[in-house]
Amino acid sequence: LSTGLPGKLSPLASLGQKSKVLSVSLDQLTDELRAQARDKAMLRSAVTAVSLLGCWMDSAGNTVLVESDASAPKQLTAKLMKPPRKDINLSLWQTTDGGAWHCGDAVLDPRASSPEQRLSWVFRDGSVSTWTWKAFTLEALSMRGLLLPEDTLPHAASAALGAPAVPSSHFDDGAPQEWVPVCVSLHEAF
Repeated sequence: LSTGLPGKLSPLASLGQKSKVLSVSLDQLTDELRAQARDKAMLRSAVTAVSLLGCWMDSAGNTVLVESDASAPKQLTAKLMKPPRKDINLSLWQTTDGGAWHCGDAVLDPRASSPEQRLSWVFRDGSVSTWTWKAFTLEALSMRGLLLPEDTLPHAASAALGAPAVPSSHFDDGAPQEWVPVCVSLHEAF
């Protein structure tokens, strides 16, 4: 291990077999460890389950619907849809320490991701799937505190997540309304 100074080796350089010496810059190692710590801190503060909810488009042309799992409301699922192919359902979860997010076999790359805009998922083989945000779901809107009429909330969101609900007449006051793109799964709409 090199200290970065010519001719000076770190005491760790003498570890291991005498015939092999590994040269690593302590400055580079320190910088990399700091970058990893920053990434982990950024990931904890930037990517939340609520920020993942909604409709995305991935780099393979799939529409990706992220929603809470109806059978386990605290868990998320990502449904990859590309007709006529059958939908692919993936588990979407965060490590117990609040660090890395996983979707199927991929891990979220915090350096290449911007929550609620673009997510970059890296697979073990180095391939990358990039998701671009497209629209809110009713569940995503309710989880962000938007009051929705009870009859518009997805069945899982209204019951399990305790989303606020208001009577439909609340929206009929004639005041100008701000519109946002909304993605609604057909099985929820009918």
